[in-house]
Amino acid sequence: MELPLISIVTPSFNQAQFLDQTIRSVLDQNYSRLEYVIMDGGSTDGSVEIIKRYANRLTYWVSRKDRGQSDAINQGFTRCTGEIFAWLNSDDYLMPGALAAVAESFARHPEAGAWVGDCQFVTPLTGERELLESKVLDLDTLGARWQEVFFGQPSCFFSGRAWKECGPLDENLHFSMDLDLWLKMLKRFDFVRVPSLLSSATLHADAKTVAQNHYQVAQGWLVRAKHGFSEPVEKEMVQMIIKAKADAARVCSLTRTPIYRLARPILKMFGVVGRFEK
Repeated sequence: MELPLISIVTPSFNQAQFLDQTIRSVLDQNYSRLEYVIMDGGSTDGSVEIIKRYANRLTYWVSRKDRGQSDAINQGFTRCTGEIFAWLNSDDYLMPGALAAVAESFARHPEAGAWVGDCQFVTPLTGERELLESKVLDLDTLGARWQEVFFGQPSCFFSGRAWKECGPLDENLHFSMDLDLWLKMLKRFDFVRVPSLLSSATLHADAKTVAQNHYQVAQGWLVRAKHGFSEPVEKEMVQMIIKAKADAARVCSLTRTPIYRLARPILKMFGVVGRFEK
């Protein structure tokens, strides 16, 4: 049986320190039926020079200003014709054998809307690795409990048909455009688990999911509520407010201790005094 054509898009912008590893992780799969597109947003940090080194092995690449990550991915997919689609951010990378594992799952479940494997989060500064298994893939559970049971975006490969019916990405969403797409697809298609580690997502200070995690949580709430999961979202928000109030109360109680009184002159220098004192 002929292997399915897999199309991968990498949106890139000023991530030169990670980009070479990302590109090699795709090309070194040695997967014979691959379309690989890189959409660079006009990087000025040496990313373009890295891309040029691999230009003869790419289906298409460009470096020009875009409207953001979602726009870059959407534009990249207009260049793709595969039976299987995926995007791989320029600070993430595929694990060896990932595409072969996806193709094998596709052969067993060609009717699926997506094939989702495990993902590991890697912190380069410490070398720490955390495995995220894709155990839950049904609409109701993901919509209701996304914060608990989410899967890794770079380990989600979806059908060209699902993309045509449910895409493109919403360019107004800066953080949860992937969740929005998954929920759209799950309303029409089943997702199938690939029992393999498919990708690594890099956690670093400049990653938006690290630097602006609170915005990601808030936008995820809005997306889930839009798709009919407002009740569990409301419960999560209430629980977070209760926890925040409890944390503030604990901090306030510390201001009445002898240790705080000793440290107060130093805290005053940094403008901390007064925020929690009552």
